Formats: sequence, C-alpha cells, structure tokens
Amino acid sequence: MHSELTSLRPLVESLSSLGATCFLVGGAVRDYLLFGGKAKLKDLDIEVHGISFDELKAALEKKTTVLDVGKRFGILKTPFLGSDWSLPRSDSVGRRPEVSVDPGMGIQQALVRRDLTINAIALNLNLYFKNKKLKKCLVFPLGALCDLRNKIARPVDKKTFVEDPLRFFRVMQFIARFNLEPAREMNFVARTMLLEFENKASIFYLSKERVSSEFEKLLLAKYSSKGLIWLKKTGRLAEVFPELIGHGCDGYFSKLLSSLDVASVFKEPESRIFAKLITLSFFMKDAAPRFFARFCFDQKIVTRALRIASIMQKFEVKNASKLYFKFLAYELRAFSLAEFLLMLKICKKISNSDFKIGWRMAREASVLRYSERALVSGGDVDFVEKKEMIGAVLANFYKLQLIFGFQEKAPLLAIKDLALAGLQ
Repeated sequence: MHSELTSLRPLVESLSSLGATCFLVGGAVRDYLLFGGKAKLKDLDIEVHGISFDELKAALEKKTTVLDVGKRFGILKTPFLGSDWSLPRSDSVGRRPEVSVDPGMGIQQALVRRDLTINAIALNLNLYFKNKKLKKCLVFPLGALCDLRNKIARPVDKKTFVEDPLRFFRVMQFIARFNLEPAREMNFVARTMLLEFENKASIFYLSKERVSSEFEKLLLAKYSSKGLIWLKKTGRLAEVFPELIGHGCDGYFSKLLSSLDVASVFKEPESRIFAKLITLSFFMKDAAPRFFARFCFDQKIVTRALRIASIMQKFEVKNASKLYFKFLAYELRAFSLAEFLLMLKICKKISNSDFKIGWRMAREASVLRYSERALVSGGDVDFVEKKEMIGAVLANFYKLQLIFGFQEKAPLLAIKDLALAGLQ
C-alpha cells in the first residue's frame, strides 16, 4: 500500500458506508503503476460515485477541512490532505465547457473524457483499502495497461480528444516526460485538430497561460527533445513555434534539441528551466524574444537568460585571462562562472579541452563559484554628492579593484578621484 494514500483511508471508509465508491484517477494512478512505491504522488484526484455533492461535502467536513471549489463543477478540495474530491461529470466542447455532474455515471463512461489511455486508469480505493490485490482494484479502457507498459501515447477517444485543444500540448509534454511513443491514431488526430491562438471568441482558443504551463513541464522533462520532435513529425511545429525553425544553420534544430536534453544535468527544477531558457536563447538569438512572448514566463528570468546567452555568444577562451574571468564573474552576478562554462559546453560553444582550460583559469582567479567580494560599499562613499550616482561610483571602485589587484579598502579609497572621473 502506497504511504501517500493511507491518509485517505478514513475518508474513503466513511464514504463507503454511505454507499459511495471512490476511485483515484488521473496522473497519480499512472505514476503509481509506472514507478511503484518510489513515486511521489502529486495531485491526488478522487472521483466519488453513487452519492450527491451535498452528501460528499458533509461526509468530508466531518473528517477534515474542506474548500468548496464549486458545486457547478462537483469539486471539493481537502488542502491538508493534498487531494481533490469530485463527482463524475461530462463536459461540452471548448475551453469554457458546460459541465454536467452525474453521480450515477459509471466509471467506464467517466474515463472516456480522459485524454490518453495511460491517464484513464482508475484505482478503486474501496477495494484497495480492503487489501485486495492491486490489479483487481484497477478499472481501465481496453488496452490501457498495455499502453502504459509499452509507453504508448494513445487517445482514449479520437472524437472527444479534439474537443479540448490544450490536449495537443499535454501530449507534447507527456511524450517528453515519460519517453512515450505516439500511436498512429495519436499522430493523425494531432495533425488535424484545431488550434486557435488569435481569436479569443473561438471555443478552440488557447491562452498563453495554458500553453505556458505545458511548455514548462516540457522543459522540466529529462528528454525535452522528444516532445519537440513529435511536434515536427506532426507538421505543427512551424505553426505553433515558428521561431524554432531554420535560422539558416545546417543542423540547427538537432543541435538545439541535443543541447536541451544535456541541460537536464541541472537537477533542481528552477535551475533546469533556467538552463533550458538560456539554451533556447543561445540558439534562437534575435528570434528568442518573439518566442518567449508566446508564454508567461517571469520577465526578469527571461531577461537574465537572454543576457547570459548574449555573453555566451561573445566568449572565446583564446582571448581570456584571469582578469577577464574576474570581470566576467562580476557581469554574470548570480550565475556562477562554473554554471556559465557548463552552459557553453552544453551549447557546444566550446570544446571539452577549452572547457577544462576555462575551468582552470576561473579557479586560479578564485572566481569559479563566486565573484570577487567588493572592498568598497555604500557606507564608504558618503562623499558622493549626488545619491543617484552612488551605484556608478561603486561600480568604478570595483573595476579599479580588479584592474590593480587591491586587497585592502584604504589604498583603494585613496584613488577616489579615479572612481569619480567623468561622473560628477
């Protein structure tokens, strides 16, 4: 029994006594079956059959804190348990569907509204908590377990799949995250389904926010390239992300994809996304700002990625010196030289031998991990009359510190006239 499911047991048993059947559905079941007890189950979605919304809410409130997301959608949240509880429902076509809640709907019918067969497997928690064998607790469409075992991306129903255009981008990131192979019917549906990015009145309109969420998951994947390769194979890449095409460079796309995958060497989610934003910026060059405008990434992070990629374009080991590396570490600020050199190697801007040379020189300059500490701070420059000039004066002091190799503050302050030159 998975440890992260045990907290649900009292609620499931209470609901079972009312005649309800509780099913764990969605990604949590998929991840449990793929990775077993090692899986960290997120987004626990429980679909409750056989009772009304009011009965569900009353039963849950006896056991834990409940947030009412909306009776119209038939969804309740239990924040302290990290789970969502809902009634089975059917949705109309489009991004703002009409929702019809139906407590009497069968689980097989409810699973048809799922996107892929691997996401349409339900775990009967009533049986699960009675210590029944796992396989006997599962409900799924024909072939779903086989698709999961063989890592196949297949739509549950071709007709209902196209009703939500976001599913196109969900498949993109699923292929990357789980190393899936798209089924023939998956490719056919993807080539022909309607995607709308301009007309907000269209039921097939996709907002930046919705696409951004899926693209971020693609960047977090170890093999981001697989999702983008699939877009190209379906013939939709030039339509949805035209900035990734061409640039007049032979092998450009394959080099970009290879570098994106290698950038997965960064393990922390935020660091991995940032490394891949730098990679995209490096390869797309002037087209990168247009590409990022399609998403809702933090503008400060995008600006940093673009700036670092620009510095990478100009870097040459043969022109480097210890002083150069000191200034470079200062220019990079929060991004270390170690990370910068690694990004150069990832993007194939420098060879392995040049990477080693750069690493050695940065280490000898004592700026591999951090820039040199500034000797002069704001409290030392009270002689600056115009307060708006303090930042520029401090920057000049720092440059003088690096150029002349000062180790103490006093002799550096003694040449303050040089720091003030041209500023006052």
